[in-house]
Amino acid sequence: MAFNLEICLLLTPKSKNMNKKTGIIAAIGAAIGGFAFWKYKNMTPEEKAALKDKADDFVDKAKETFEKVSDKASELGKEAMESAKEGMATVSEKVKEASHDAKEKWDEVAGEVSQKVKDAKEDLS
Repeated sequence: MAFNLEICLLLTPKSKNMNKKTGIIAAIGAAIGGFAFWKYKNMTPEEKAALKDKADDFVDKAKETFEKVSDKASELGKEAMESAKEGMATVSEKVKEASHDAKEKWDEVAGEVSQKVKDAKEDLS
């Protein structure tokens, strides 16, 4: 265990701005890693198999959870796209209606102006 601490300290860069906490954390991590390696080396084959099964179960559960989250995210994305398309369709319809209403109003006002111009010409004649 002390050997791993020495290696960690030797591999740690020596700079003036080095944070002491980083070195301490690295040393602790190396010590834990060394202890875990020693513990694994001294396990019986049955204990190693049990540990491997446990790790495999963890990996399987992690994959399953990732797939569930990925599927849910995909589903929510599709729902958001559908909602956006519906919103765009509604906006498009309202713009068309407003455009039609504006054209009708323009035609009405143009007709009134045209009539007033005709009436003014008649009054001048």
